[in-house]
Amino acid sequence: MSPNKRKFDGNDASAARKAGTEQYLALKFRYSGVVTSLDRIVRDGSAMLKSCDAFDDSISGLLETARQAGVFRASERQKIAIIGQSGSGKSALLNALTQQKTLCRSEALNEGCTSAPCELTGGDLGQTANYVVQVSFHTQESMENIVGELVDDYCLLNLNSEEIGEYNDEEKRRHKHSARTLEQLVKIVQHSAKTTFSRDLERSYNEKRLRQYKSDLVGACMEAIMRFTGSHHISMERPFESAEVVAKFIHPLGSTYEAKSGESAVWPMVKTIRICIKDCDMLQDIVLGDAPGFTDVNRIRVRNSIEYIRSCDFLLLVTTNQTRIVSDTQLDDALGDWSERFRDRIAVVVTHADEEAKPQDINRYLTSMHTEHTKQIATQYRLVSQQVMDLERDMESDSDDDEEKKLVARFNQMSRLRKLQAEESTLGIKLRTIYNKAEFLEKKGLDIPVFFVSSTHYWYHIGERNKERYTLSLPDTGIPDLRQYLVQCPRETTHRAIDQYLQYCRSFKEVLEAVLDREPPQDPLLLKQFTNEMTTAIQRHPLSKPFEDALTVHIENQLRSFADTHIARVLDYFNTISSIHPASLQAVVRKKGKHLTSSKIRYDWDQRIINLGKKEVKAAFLALGVQQSNDISELSSALRRHLEGFQSQLIGSKQKFGMRERQIEHMIATCIRLIGIHLENFAEEYNKKQRNVELDAVKGEETSFVSYAMLPLYETLETYAGKGYRERVKQRCLHAASPNGDNILKNYQTIMVSALRDVQSKMTAKLDEKINEAVQNLCAKLNDNVMSSEDLARARTAASEYLVETESKLQKLGLIMQGLGRDVSVASAQANNDVEMSGTADRAVDAAALQGPAASAASQSLFVEDDGLLGVADEGYHE
Repeated sequence: MSPNKRKFDGNDASAARKAGTEQYLALKFRYSGVVTSLDRIVRDGSAMLKSCDAFDDSISGLLETARQAGVFRASERQKIAIIGQSGSGKSALLNALTQQKTLCRSEALNEGCTSAPCELTGGDLGQTANYVVQVSFHTQESMENIVGELVDDYCLLNLNSEEIGEYNDEEKRRHKHSARTLEQLVKIVQHSAKTTFSRDLERSYNEKRLRQYKSDLVGACMEAIMRFTGSHHISMERPFESAEVVAKFIHPLGSTYEAKSGESAVWPMVKTIRICIKDCDMLQDIVLGDAPGFTDVNRIRVRNSIEYIRSCDFLLLVTTNQTRIVSDTQLDDALGDWSERFRDRIAVVVTHADEEAKPQDINRYLTSMHTEHTKQIATQYRLVSQQVMDLERDMESDSDDDEEKKLVARFNQMSRLRKLQAEESTLGIKLRTIYNKAEFLEKKGLDIPVFFVSSTHYWYHIGERNKERYTLSLPDTGIPDLRQYLVQCPRETTHRAIDQYLQYCRSFKEVLEAVLDREPPQDPLLLKQFTNEMTTAIQRHPLSKPFEDALTVHIENQLRSFADTHIARVLDYFNTISSIHPASLQAVVRKKGKHLTSSKIRYDWDQRIINLGKKEVKAAFLALGVQQSNDISELSSALRRHLEGFQSQLIGSKQKFGMRERQIEHMIATCIRLIGIHLENFAEEYNKKQRNVELDAVKGEETSFVSYAMLPLYETLETYAGKGYRERVKQRCLHAASPNGDNILKNYQTIMVSALRDVQSKMTAKLDEKINEAVQNLCAKLNDNVMSSEDLARARTAASEYLVETESKLQKLGLIMQGLGRDVSVASAQANNDVEMSGTADRAVDAAALQGPAASAASQSLFVEDDGLLGVADEGYHE
């Protein structure tokens, strides 16, 4: 059967839909067994507490904390941004990855460009609708910044047109794009604004009352948002049952939508759109975000894209096979901008991998095949190509006189020729993909995953009609490999979240056990005093101190150590101002240090100042990261020592507190485990935010720290004119860079350190809250809840069976989580090292072999007890 006639039955389509997620789903199924058991522990515990009124509210509160740990673990989802130039196929790729073909706009559907990030993720527990759409709009402050930038660029282009001549082509395009964006925004707002809006706006512009112009426009935007949401909130949520209805709702919100007469549009005010899909296993722990093109002509879309990327954990850079990726300058720019920010969490995706190879390129591909695998493909291509030529020659020389035989032979020959040509095309595409991937990795010098994908051919495997004369195999579409890479991303955070749920359940069990198995304290006042002292001591533990020290030692001190050298370099650079033509220098000043002269000399003062000290700044951030990792470890050790000290005191006073030694040890161990989980989550989020600060420190963009530090200097230089202009500018710049003058480098460092301290204060406050929560949990075990003999007897009767079952389950679940933790570590290491992505089947990890024997035995025993889940779980896990 020829490839274009291939039919797919239900089983084939089902297998294609799951391809690339089998390992993940098997692991998730094993996790689901853990979560199911923990949910049952919480449910049974709640029923047990309600059956006996002897238990007080503090114990119920601990059970509620455990329940919330299970419900809210979805907040740990990892955000993966998909970015690339407009038209590269990002939206179509997202549709294919999630098998939701019409949810995201794509050029393939001729429905315009993405204007706001559109996120797809799995629905929360308890979601009843098939889809829930959450729309977030820009705040008033954000709209003020957006409108201010657009109006300023528009005025430069129109009111101060004589200045625009000094700008290079790239900058002129940016101003024109801003002007066009502003015109679009005004046109859209006019549809729903009051009747006098247009007249008032025009009057403000003509009279050059730009502050009033901006205020009126922002006000009209906010009114449009409120009308759309029907409230004073800047967000909304709506449930839907079908993808088609969701598409109709979100497409006007998330893309450049031209409102018809009588309609209103609010897409320029939309910040993000999130679609929560019910029962979507692949997206249960990740968020896939389709960001607007970073080379877009619409400035609002560009801004949305950059802000969204900075908030994400992983990044997919999308380019197209229709462009030679080694010469894709926009891809180079994106890698330059974001590779440091995401480091080992970045990958390149090349779309349109189904483009046929050109005959003139085939020989180059064939001669570059060096590995055993690629040599086999090259040999196979040569063999098939020779068969095609031989068959075509035979068809031309056919001399059979029998017409009927001739027709039958011709039909058979044509059928075989089509098959061979389709196979030749497919092998040619494989050769091209192998060659392009190798060339990209060699020329770019990057050790990151690269995926070549064909969304079109992937849909053919799900059942869509094939219009091509050939079909790439399912692995060759690249989608299964890419999906496998993506679902590896949240493994560590998912494991931490479920482990936290386990520790909370264990904590509740130990509190309950302590309450039932203790004697009344001999001295309740002493117990209360001791509890208060412990709480106060932990709460006053100087969490922020080691981080403050690290900032001082590894940022401020290191920056100070090369300050003189950096200043000398900058002064030398500013001395070259004497050689700049006055007209060019004036353009440099007007354009805030950035200018490209007619002779192709580029000036970028901000980036130049950064580059003169970039090596030292990056070294300081690197040292800071290493030191803060050590500080987190030391903090964990300090807290452990602190708690173990309390443990010794408690054991020494156990008769006074009415607690057994084993209970005290379990109590302290649980608290230490919970604090460890909080510290891991803190380190992950802290590093992410710190990399954003580093990005602003070493990039000469409008939001960079150097740009802020240089802004007063540019404002002063803009007032200079007349004779001796060049010398005056040079002297002012030298004074600004001098320690005895404005000291812009010190200001730059001050802004940088201030940003780091801001991140530090917010993050350590959050960490304080989490650790204090764990301490309060510990103190709850020391409460002076003294029951009467009758109440204690009823409570013990109600809880005895529950405690026996729970103890057994928690021990087994602990072993299972240890085994799964090893799986996660091995899978993460493999995902980081496996750059070639040579095939899903070749890289499968035998989860059964990775899991320890103790965990496997515990898993078997546990799941036999819990609804017989073992057979299903193991079958999926070993698949």
